[in-house]
Amino acid sequence: MARKLAQAMLQAWEDGCAAQAGERGLILLRLAEPTLSDAACRALSVGRRDAALLGLHERMFGPIARALVDCPACAEPLELDVPLAAIRVAPPEDVSEHFELTREGQTLAFRLPTAGDLADPVGASAGGLARLCLLEPNAPTDPATVEALEAAIGAAVNLHDPQAVVSLAFDCPDCAAHWRSPFDIVEFLWRGFDRLAGDLLAEIHVIASAYGWGEDQILALSPQRRRRYLGLIGA
Repeated sequence: MARKLAQAMLQAWEDGCAAQAGERGLILLRLAEPTLSDAACRALSVGRRDAALLGLHERMFGPIARALVDCPACAEPLELDVPLAAIRVAPPEDVSEHFELTREGQTLAFRLPTAGDLADPVGASAGGLARLCLLEPNAPTDPATVEALEAAIGAAVNLHDPQAVVSLAFDCPDCAAHWRSPFDIVEFLWRGFDRLAGDLLAEIHVIASAYGWGEDQILALSPQRRRRYLGLIGA
C-alpha cells in the first residue's frame, strides 16, 4: 500500500469511526473519487455513490464481498460470497433531475436523493429525506402528502437510480427460509476498512516500539519491507 494511500485510508477510517452510515458513505466516496470536489461528491446520486464504492472495494479488497447474516426465522448465521460484478447495475442513459408528484391538485417538484442527503442529519429524521429532495420552498406538513412524496421518491430511485436499491437473496439451509435483504456497500466496505486499519496500526505499533520510528516513516516503507521488519522483530 503506497504511503499516500495508506495515510488517506487511515484518515478516512479515523474520520468515519464515530460517523453515521450516511457520513461514512461520503467519507469513503471522497477516497474513491479523490479528484472530485466535496460539493461534487455530495451531489452524486446514491446509486452513483454506491457504484464508486463498489469500485473502491474491488481495488482495495477484491471483487468478492462476504455477507454475514442471521436467518430471520431460526437465527442460524449464514455466509454468502457476493461477486460485485453480479450486483452492478448499468445506470439509465437519461436521468431526469426534476420529478413531479401531483396530489389533490397540488404539484410537488423533487429530485433524486444524493450522497450529501444521506450524510445530512436531517435526512435521518422522519420525512427528512423527502424534505431534502423537495424542490419547493415550502415542505408539505400533511402526513399523507409526506408519505405520498416518499413513495414517489422511492419509485423514482427504483427507475432512475437502480444501483441504490440492490438487494440480496438468501436461503437458509437449516429451515429453508427464503428472504431478501438490502445490500449496503457502505457497511461492507467499512467492515473491510476497519479490519485493514486495525492490521496496519498493529504493524505500526510493533515497528515503532522496536525502532522508535514515527508513523509517517513506517508508512513510507513498502508492505514488503514492513513485513520483513516484522519478521526481524519476531512479530
